Amino acid sequence: MSAEMKAIKGFFQIRKALGLSRFGRKAKPAAKPTKSLLANTEFSTSTEFGFELNEISPKTNYDKVIIYLHGGGFVNPIAIQHWQLIEKLPVDANAKVLVPRYGLAPHHDVAEALEFLSKVMDYAKGFGKEIILMGDSAGGGLAVSAIQQLGLHDHISKLVLISPWLDSDFAHPGLPEVKRHDPWLIPESLRRIAAVWSGDDNHQDERVSPVRGDLSGFPRTLLFIGSWDILLFDARWFYEKATSANVNIHYEELDQALHVYPLLPTPEGALAREKILDFITDSRALWSE
Repeated sequence: MSAEMKAIKGFFQIRKALGLSRFGRKAKPAAKPTKSLLANTEFSTSTEFGFELNEISPKTNYDKVIIYLHGGGFVNPIAIQHWQLIEKLPVDANAKVLVPRYGLAPHHDVAEALEFLSKVMDYAKGFGKEIILMGDSAGGGLAVSAIQQLGLHDHISKLVLISPWLDSDFAHPGLPEVKRHDPWLIPESLRRIAAVWSGDDNHQDERVSPVRGDLSGFPRTLLFIGSWDILLFDARWFYEKATSANVNIHYEELDQALHVYPLLPTPEGALAREKILDFITDSRALWSE
C-alpha cells in the first residue's frame, strides 16, 4: 500500500469513528466539471429524457461513445473524483462521453433510473459508434442491471466496473475482517439504501443486486476491486459467475486497496486509470483475448 493510500484510509477511518459517515447525513451538492474538462472539450447539458444528461465531446472526431454511471450509493450526486476520471476519456480515448445524472434515493428509485438509461441508450445508438459502458460503485451495479434489464448485451462492446456494488446481503463470513479496513462503506446502511432504491423494500431484487441475475452474453468486462472494500466478496462472486457464463472478463483484485481505488489520487489509482484507457482503446494485447 502506498503512503497516499494509507493517508486516505487513516483520514476517513477517523471520520467514520466520529460518526461522520453515518447513513442519513445530508449529501454534498453535485460537483462541477473540472476546468480542464471544460477547456479541452465541448460540454453540453440536456434534460430531454427526464433527468440531466451531460454530453462531453472531444474537439476532433471520435470513434466511440462511453456512457459513465457515477457512484455515490444512490444517495450522493456526482463527485469531483468522477469528473477527474471522465475528463481523460474524450481526448485520451477519442470518445464522446455521456454522463446520465439519474435521480437519487429516497425521492427516486431503480425503475426510474432504468427508464432514463433506456432513453440515453437509444440516444447513444444514434451516433452509430461503438458503445462502452462504465460505472463505479453504485453506478457499476446500475450498469450491470441496465444490461440485464434493458437487454443491452448486443449493444455494449465493453464494460468497465470500478468497485461495483452488486449485492446487499453482506453475509459472507469474511466480511467482519474486511469491514475493519474499509473506511467508507457500512453494510447495514447499504442494505437499507438498496431496499429503498428497489422501490419494493427488497434489497435482494435483481435490479439492485444484479449479481443474482443472469450474466450470459455479457460484453468484454474489466473489473477492479480492492481487498479492503466490503464489496470484495460480491465482486468475486460476479467474477465466478461471469467466468462460468463464458464472459470475457479481466478481474483485477488489488491487495490492501480501498473502495473505488482507481478514482483515488494514489499510485495505485494512476496505474488503474492507465489500464482503463488501455482497455477502452485496445492498446494492450491482453484486452483483445
